[in-house]
Amino acid sequence: MKGFPLVVIIVSNYNGASYFYKKHNILWDVFSSLMKTKYQNYKIIMADDKSTDRSIEYVKKNFPYIDIVVNDSNGGFSKNNNKTIKYAMQKYKPDYIVLLNNDIIITDDSWLNKLLEVAESDSKIGIVGCKLVYPTGRIQHAGIELGYYGARNVGRRQEDYLQFDYIKEVEGVTFAAALIKKKTIEKVGLLDENFFMGFEDVDYNIRARVSGFKVYYAGNVKLIHLEGFTSTNSKFYKIRLESFYHGQVNFWYFVHKYKSLKQFGGLNRLKAIFIFFLGAIPSIEGPDRKRKLSNIWLKEKPFTRLLLSLKAIKDVQRLYKKSNIAIK
Repeated sequence: MKGFPLVVIIVSNYNGASYFYKKHNILWDVFSSLMKTKYQNYKIIMADDKSTDRSIEYVKKNFPYIDIVVNDSNGGFSKNNNKTIKYAMQKYKPDYIVLLNNDIIITDDSWLNKLLEVAESDSKIGIVGCKLVYPTGRIQHAGIELGYYGARNVGRRQEDYLQFDYIKEVEGVTFAAALIKKKTIEKVGLLDENFFMGFEDVDYNIRARVSGFKVYYAGNVKLIHLEGFTSTNSKFYKIRLESFYHGQVNFWYFVHKYKSLKQFGGLNRLKAIFIFFLGAIPSIEGPDRKRKLSNIWLKEKPFTRLLLSLKAIKDVQRLYKKSNIAIK
């Protein structure tokens, strides 16, 4: 890698100061761990999605060197990051953008150097992701595969025996932690704001590949991700249901948008619909459980979730007719 390309790290946040992991809130965990990064040329921006707690005050007091961009309303992951990406491109003119969730904990001080080495190894590489693990050590993400289910995290729930410590081209990576080249953003554009939270990264990976870029997974970088800590697994019941609804909307919108993707294995709509409704009531996995029928358990308020799934279909049908942007 020649020189030290400028990297802007964008940490998306919504009410992170209200969620605690062990002794500190998650904003402390993500920013204090980021400070251990050995790379020499980076800036950090917190993209705040109109938090209603004291997230902004907390960061200003404890991490005054971090830039903050506040969204006008709680618009979701895509809208929040898009505004901050535009701000970063104009103010800092970076060579790379890193998208990072506020529930990521950096456990490798050379993580950024390693991601950049992969990105710089091939001019066609546009996005680089890494291995994410649960606090238990089990694998959460080792790249993304596309199929009739929409998208699936490779290695999910498996014990980490270093079996995914390779570096290779993949169909996609999660944007919970991802390095994106400036030229990728310039050609592909920003995130699709019709995705409130979820599947926006899968969508962007597809768009990048259609535009001629490669997506790479760097298994030599391992970070902790407290998946769903402030959304699907939130301590607040209302937020859990809202997150579930948005997840259903995003999945159904994704199915509509990519009706026929034979170059990516295709998307069987009948199977997708079955999984869509099945996901409203039972689950066959957990952070410490592999995906199998013997692990089945019922989610809270299954009838309410089923009604939300039906509402999601109706809302997406209306959105789809209005936008009419499906890729044929």
